[in-house]
Amino acid sequence: RTDHGLEARYGTTLHEHYSDLAHHYGRSPNTEKAITYLHLAGQQAVQRSAHTEAISQLTEALELLLTRPETPERVAYELQLRLAVGPPLAATQGFAAPVVGQHYTRARALCAQLGDIPQRIPVLWGLWDFYVVGGDLSGAQALADECLEIAGQTDEAGLLIPAHFAVGDNCLWRGELVRARVAMEQSITLYQPQHHALTPLYANLNLKVVSLDHTALALWFLGYPEQARTRGQEALHLAQELDLPFSVTDALVWASMVHGERGDGHVAQEYADALVALANEHGFSWYLAFGTLQRGTTLIAQAQWAEGVVQVRHGLETYPVDLLRTYHLAWLATGYGEAEQVEAGLATVTEALRLVDKNDERLYEAEVWRIKGELTLQLGARGLGLETRPPSSQALSLKSQVPSGEEREAEKCFLKAIEIAQRQQAKSLE
Repeated sequence: RTDHGLEARYGTTLHEHYSDLAHHYGRSPNTEKAITYLHLAGQQAVQRSAHTEAISQLTEALELLLTRPETPERVAYELQLRLAVGPPLAATQGFAAPVVGQHYTRARALCAQLGDIPQRIPVLWGLWDFYVVGGDLSGAQALADECLEIAGQTDEAGLLIPAHFAVGDNCLWRGELVRARVAMEQSITLYQPQHHALTPLYANLNLKVVSLDHTALALWFLGYPEQARTRGQEALHLAQELDLPFSVTDALVWASMVHGERGDGHVAQEYADALVALANEHGFSWYLAFGTLQRGTTLIAQAQWAEGVVQVRHGLETYPVDLLRTYHLAWLATGYGEAEQVEAGLATVTEALRLVDKNDERLYEAEVWRIKGELTLQLGARGLGLETRPPSSQALSLKSQVPSGEEREAEKCFLKAIEIAQRQQAKSLE
């Protein structure tokens, strides 16, 4: 009676007191009510980006639930709770954190028990995100294909949107740029305002925002820098309009990358600085590490070699995953070359190419080969006693002076870069 009176007292403002009720019932023998209000309070915490609070409440609800006898109802509720706790865990500990993979792996097993249910797509997507950010593109590809197969059987836009994005994102990292653009444009075309409600299920990332900003990156590589800039701005404006800090952070990542690739180093740094500030404010660990790396690349892009190299090196030490490590290693190698540390640059390129082969992440492969060619020419020029690195055109004009071994090796690197860029239709790199 006391419990009923407590709820009745709040009346129509009950939703404003979920945390109080969760606290009360969590210390009472009424386990069912405790689970309910901890779940509701956790969902509210996610909505206001209080991720640490959300994790605490949702984890407590899950622990209480697992003390109850296993029934079909308990299995279904466990799936709801794991889908709810996955996004805040990804935000605070990183998309590829082991605990995130454990939650989505368990959620997948629960889906198998429950049969053909709509939750299979967000579960597979969450597990796909864990694999792709962790650098396992092969495992991620299988999950993306499974998402699309299941979504295609239903023909529901709400399921096809994340499936097309997952397929397109995998293609992007593998350097299949045309396929990436087509798949992500399909996701964007299907998206309607009612699909904003899907955001909490997909790592708390708005699916249109991520489709737009990843499309922007693909467009730059394909040779459409203005379209890339426009798509990136659309992504950022939508995330800001919807007041979604996690999605804003994501949009800042790709806006900074696109502007850096376009040669707009100062603008790229502004986005990177905003990214670091927002990630710090909300405790977004993966984005904070990425932002540190990105700030370093923008400094290198602005000829601030020494500081840029230091920041990228520091970022790589704290960056916990392989995804896009090749990209940042390429910028680090460029910084080393400009700072006259050629051997360090070539060692960095070797590591980047090792990761290309290990992870099959080929988006930046052509650029890595081009940088290797530049560093090889620089090594040859230094062998002639030149104190500073000549521009590429000047180095190539010294054909009779550059040692033939370095010249031939550099030529192979440039031809390899061109061949890869042409195969990928990466006209900007070509």
